[in-house]
Amino acid sequence: MIRIFKNKRIGLLLLAVCSDVVMAEEKIATALPIAQALSESLLNKTTVEAVYLPPERLPVKRISSWLKNKSHERLQSAGPFVALVTVESLWPRYALYGKLRRQDIGVIPIDIARELNEPGTRVRISADPQLLDSYFWLAPDNLQVMSQILARDLSRIWPDQAEQIFLNLQQLQQQIQLFSLRLEQQLIDQNVTAICVMNLELTPLAEAMFLPLENAEHCPEEALRVGRLSPSPEFVTLRWSLDPAEKPLNQGIEAWLNGNFDRLQRALDPENLQTRID
Repeated sequence: MIRIFKNKRIGLLLLAVCSDVVMAEEKIATALPIAQALSESLLNKTTVEAVYLPPERLPVKRISSWLKNKSHERLQSAGPFVALVTVESLWPRYALYGKLRRQDIGVIPIDIARELNEPGTRVRISADPQLLDSYFWLAPDNLQVMSQILARDLSRIWPDQAEQIFLNLQQLQQQIQLFSLRLEQQLIDQNVTAICVMNLELTPLAEAMFLPLENAEHCPEEALRVGRLSPSPEFVTLRWSLDPAEKPLNQGIEAWLNGNFDRLQRALDPENLQTRID
């Protein structure tokens, strides 16, 4: 009787351990806010969890230092992971794959800046060395490419959930396309003919508008100024206060895109422009 009881206890313990392993395998790691947001969108209604590794308080520019010097304990406690979503091909200082591979040689890298398959797609970046650190995900076409790369790789890792992943991709791409179309139409309706980028990191979005980029130091009065959203923003006409996704998007990508478009509308509101002229 005692032996049977012991065997049952061992069986239950083994079952619990196996269950924990299965659950732990259903994780992917991310280290950039935009990578986390894309992963959450594509993994919606699946059994796979996207885990954001850095502290949420850190902006993008401070994450590389954290990954290099302070990430060890977090990697140990949050893993193991099946895959890592990264942009190491474009931003090598944000490398994390090597550290995760030391823990698990089977971890799969998914580079959403440059597809690892051949021939693979990649995001569009400026040839200007001063713009190497610009936020490439702000360009809607780059965001589309990144989501496609991620969806393809996730569907290959979890083929049984591929249908849901591609349904999520379709919805995500519609959100991005709608933002792009609304943005273009708003600029046309308000007769915006030039843009001044107040922060170089925001250049990819400005370039995606296909309008002349003016020098920020000598910005024409009628040009649209694109600047980073501050913690306590002051409304200024003809200044688009943009949220560049420097920290996690807790409301998701659709809310992020809509928020940025709403701020553009306020910046170009005809009543505000008339008040400014008067």
